[in-house]
Amino acid sequence: MTWNELADRCQLFVEAPKSMLKTLLKEAEREITKECDLWLTKHTKSEGAYLGYIELDPTWTRIDRVIRNGKQLTLTTEYDVEQNINDELPDGEPLSYYVQMVGRDWDQDNEEHVVVDRPRIMFDKKGDTDNIDIYAYESIQPSDQSTSKPRIPDNYHTDLCYYAVALSSAKSNLELYQTNIMLWVDGLDKIKIKLEDQGGYIHQIRSEV
Repeated sequence: MTWNELADRCQLFVEAPKSMLKTLLKEAEREITKECDLWLTKHTKSEGAYLGYIELDPTWTRIDRVIRNGKQLTLTTEYDVEQNINDELPDGEPLSYYVQMVGRDWDQDNEEHVVVDRPRIMFDKKGDTDNIDIYAYESIQPSDQSTSKPRIPDNYHTDLCYYAVALSSAKSNLELYQTNIMLWVDGLDKIKIKLEDQGGYIHQIRSEV
């Protein structure tokens, strides 16, 4: 459904200007993609080619897969990579990766600790990483919402309506607000339960079996 159609649907339950409802619907889409993996995007990266890592965009919420020259790299753990490289990345074709969180890291060239302020994809080898395709779930930003309809799948559009109806009725109809905000919260919980076993979250990485 388009933004206009969703706003019309909301007006079946609440008397509110369509412009306000569309604003709330878009706000709901941004909020739902912060919490749940619903918008999969593809990013081609080449920087960090000989550094052994690529910094992640701050809007990414989960890495779905990493592909180099048509081959999918294996998701592993930092422990596994360290066991294989003896604290130094060998040169060669990357075959696996893990996600490094923010914190401190050892700069081998300068022999000092450095602060890592953005998560990184860390490769098992330090080689040519041109044309690395990263498929990542991303939180939607206002600049992404210039299209005529939401970017998330159609089966989640009703959840956007729950949010818009709830917030637009918060002052005028407390019962309507409470009903729809509970539907919104319950909907988020159901989506999270459905997705929680997929793994690969930037903030909760685990190896693929």
